[in-house]
Amino acid sequence: MIASLPTLRKNSGDRHQRMFDAEPWDLVLVDEAHHLNADEHTGTTLGYNLMSQLMHDYKKIKSAVFFTGTPHRGKHYQFFALLKLLREDLFNPLDAVKSFDNLQSQMQNLRLVMLRNNKQFVTDMKGEKLFLPPKISSETYSYSPEEFYNKLTEFILTGKAYASGLNQINQRAVMLILVCMQKLASSSVAAIRSAIKKRLAKITNNRKELQINKDRKIWLEQFIAFDDDENIQGDELSQLEEKIFDLEDKLYLMEDEQPRLEELLEISKSVISETKINKILKIIETSFTDRQVLFFTEYKATQNLLMSALIARFGSKCVTFINGDERAEDIIEANGKVTTRVEKRSSAAEKFNSGEVKFLVSTEAGGEGIDLQENCYSLIHVDLPWNPMRLHQRVGRLNRYGQKYSVEVISLRNPDTVETRIWDKLNGKIENIMHSLEQVMEEPEDLLQLILGMASPTLFREIFSEGQQNKEQLSQWFDSKTATFGGQDAVEAVKKLVGSCEKFDFQQVSPLLPQVDLPDLQPFFEAMLQFNKKRITRTDKELSFLTPESWLTVPAIRKRYEQLHFDRNSQNKMKTSNLLGVGHCLINQALKQALDFNKCVCQVYFIEDAIAIFQIIDRVTGTQVNVCQVMVGVKLGLRSDNQKQLLKDWELLKILNKSLEKIDKIPKLEPPDINANEILSLLKESEDYLKNNLEILDLPFQYPKIQVNALLFPAYSNPT
Repeated sequence: MIASLPTLRKNSGDRHQRMFDAEPWDLVLVDEAHHLNADEHTGTTLGYNLMSQLMHDYKKIKSAVFFTGTPHRGKHYQFFALLKLLREDLFNPLDAVKSFDNLQSQMQNLRLVMLRNNKQFVTDMKGEKLFLPPKISSETYSYSPEEFYNKLTEFILTGKAYASGLNQINQRAVMLILVCMQKLASSSVAAIRSAIKKRLAKITNNRKELQINKDRKIWLEQFIAFDDDENIQGDELSQLEEKIFDLEDKLYLMEDEQPRLEELLEISKSVISETKINKILKIIETSFTDRQVLFFTEYKATQNLLMSALIARFGSKCVTFINGDERAEDIIEANGKVTTRVEKRSSAAEKFNSGEVKFLVSTEAGGEGIDLQENCYSLIHVDLPWNPMRLHQRVGRLNRYGQKYSVEVISLRNPDTVETRIWDKLNGKIENIMHSLEQVMEEPEDLLQLILGMASPTLFREIFSEGQQNKEQLSQWFDSKTATFGGQDAVEAVKKLVGSCEKFDFQQVSPLLPQVDLPDLQPFFEAMLQFNKKRITRTDKELSFLTPESWLTVPAIRKRYEQLHFDRNSQNKMKTSNLLGVGHCLINQALKQALDFNKCVCQVYFIEDAIAIFQIIDRVTGTQVNVCQVMVGVKLGLRSDNQKQLLKDWELLKILNKSLEKIDKIPKLEPPDINANEILSLLKESEDYLKNNLEILDLPFQYPKIQVNALLFPAYSNPT
């Protein structure tokens, strides 16, 4: 079963009790496991409670694997509470925070539960790296005189001064609105223009009476909690920031707010062409020529602006979008008409991955949980989020398994803005932190995510929102504000974390793993179709055929299939949905039929020597192991002085596949010229050899039982 954590943690229809009453899970995988959060003061989240009940109270999970890039969020209690889910016998968060000795003692147990691998070193079975480091650069632009950034900055500073004299809840309300204005302005003129229009519409609508004290207090408390939540997904916060101008209509930002907003709105109307958008178009036509490009922005107004600019330059069919509403409004089409586009996230991703559209403009709704790497390796940050972790999540949409190129990332920056000055300071700080971690760091970006994970997103929002200082004062203020970010405690915590983890070297174990993949199933599957007298039509490695009648016992199986294949690396979305493998209903039916065949002695073309095939099972039932049976072969050595050789299941599969690859149809042969006593003697020799070498297979069985399955002899004459 695959489900999101928000879905699972909701106890809809007494769902949790049904899970507690069900059979145990063999294995549970949790991605982004840091969302299973337990706080020393506020308690545990719903997700943490559910996992704790399943794993500890009801013993419903036999094995569990947690994945996370930020296991330690800056608090030892939360970190060891997460580890306690995996091994409550080794970790106790209360003990860990009581004393330094307890902390050190539990740290020493990390090697028993934690594996940490550098993404840049991950390889496939052939030793080839799966991921290339991204190429990151920036492009600068400057505002035109009409783009009123300085005027807006003056407005925001005035509003902050005004807010300082208000009561606590009203002060927070004003500050929230002003911070949202600052973020919107750094994104685009279109974004802040839209916000100003909404704000003025509320003000001029007679400030109609609502349950102001009660309603605003409740709403603001919800927004503040939402604003401080470190686990916000997608673009939920950005959407709320845009809506704040609709919702909060009973509070002035300053004494002369309305005329000043009207002045800003009038100035904004003179901005016909935005320099940032022009810079983006220039980048596309120079650096990113003739390739797909993924764009990220925080706000829908900027998204709509960029989409309209791309349409004007490259045509109406050049672009799609992803946002939380699945709607893009005020889009100017190539014919000049203003329209609203509607597109599901999955549909937009499919169009982009298939190459149907050249550009995809996404808000943070596309920052997680979606793969966009099939044909794209170019990304442009239209605006920079105030949380640096978002940048890594964005790049992760392209720097994924299957990406063939180094992902090229370009950020837009304006040196005259406070946001860029803060980013410059922040990048310098991060660079210094990386230098302090060189002794445990393997790649420049290797530990950055761990460091960022230890800082609260609230810290970054405070830095950007309060950073409107004089240039001379900025450095001193920034150093003071970020003293705890990447401080000695965080650096030491990362060092201990990394130094206490085990590494998993895939190259050391890869020779022990089956050196086969989905295409190795194809000869067997085709042979089963031929056995059932079904003709196969082949086009470009794809198979089309009528389904054998004996397989039509499962409702999910269709009578005819088109363009099925065994290529997991297919870049075509439609081809991916037609992928065959173990677990597919057709493969299951073929295996089921094959298992019903009687044991046999037969001749096989294109094998070098006779092979005895055995099935090994455990005489003891009910043991908690993942492997319930294995197939193994013994090469008899009839042509090499009786030198026998043990063949693992995948090695046997490789040999048998070669016996089929040169034959269009399976020929009929007379039985081999050998009597029953000789056959029994060969099988006895093979079984004795297998028993004497059983430890090579390293099976988890307590009392293995060996059963003969087949005896294959080479057919030395060429098939017709």
